[in-house]
Amino acid sequence: MVQQDDLLKIDGARRVFDEVYRRLRSAIVTGHFSPGQRFVERSLSARLSVSRTPLREALQRLEQEGLIVCYPHRGCFVRSPSFDEARQAYEMRRVAEGMSGELAARRATEADLEGIRQVLEQSRAALKANDREAMLVHNNQFHEFQARAARNVFLENQLRILSAYVDLLRGRRWVASDRAPLTQTEHEAILDALEKRDGRLARRLNETHVDHAWRVVEAAFNREIRTKARLASETPA
Repeated sequence: MVQQDDLLKIDGARRVFDEVYRRLRSAIVTGHFSPGQRFVERSLSARLSVSRTPLREALQRLEQEGLIVCYPHRGCFVRSPSFDEARQAYEMRRVAEGMSGELAARRATEADLEGIRQVLEQSRAALKANDREAMLVHNNQFHEFQARAARNVFLENQLRILSAYVDLLRGRRWVASDRAPLTQTEHEAILDALEKRDGRLARRLNETHVDHAWRVVEAAFNREIRTKARLASETPA
């Protein structure tokens, strides 16, 4: 029986495919599904209260984004990124976010800036409530809004691809870390640079922001590697 408060359950007559995709993506990003975890269609259909058709369409989109991997006759699994993949993704993200900030400082409209201000107000409220998962969602929105304000569709598309992969990397690691208050402070500083139309400063702040985010992911990888090594050493031959 599906619990009424199940985070995956869909209520109301919303567009089914979009809602299934959104809920599954959010559950992956925030760590409710672990890397390597297999999706069981029958169970997910019951929890979401939908047929398998929109579920399979949503899984296909998640696979296209690189959040899951699907194998014939085996099913779909949450992707387990390697350390090298993660490093490369953050190297590229550093460049792209820096450019996004520099261009947005020059091209953002007042409506763009107001949208970013509203996102930061929402993330500030989530931080005060200690709602780290909501903070993560607003964090993503901040970067989406900045990319949109850069007025470069190629850059925006590249950042969308990177964002999906980065979401997979940080997810629960970010929620469990102390990055939330620091992220808020860094985003506030970036907005200030955008409002002052200081492209050079906006680029530098974005690059530093990504560097700090990478350190959280890198440290989590190192902890996981040490834990696996310790468990292997304690396992009898």
